[in-house]
Amino acid sequence: MFSRRSNASKMAFAHLVAYLLAHDFGMVDCQMRTEHLASLGGREIPRDDFLARLQQLIRPEQRRGHWTADGLDVNW
Repeated sequence: MFSRRSNASKMAFAHLVAYLLAHDFGMVDCQMRTEHLASLGGREIPRDDFLARLQQLIRPEQRRGHWTADGLDVNW
């Protein structure tokens, strides 16, 4: 990853997280702990906790919103 300005990826990630919070996303799965993600507030959780949270988040009643990506129009 590269950018023309220092910390641009941190700024992009901060905006992504703000957007996801505003749209009731419950979790960002980073899959791997890195110092970079830890500096942004990322933390590890036990696998059982992850799976329980994931089950809660993928329930149909939790899916809501209007998304547009690559020309696809999706309503949940």
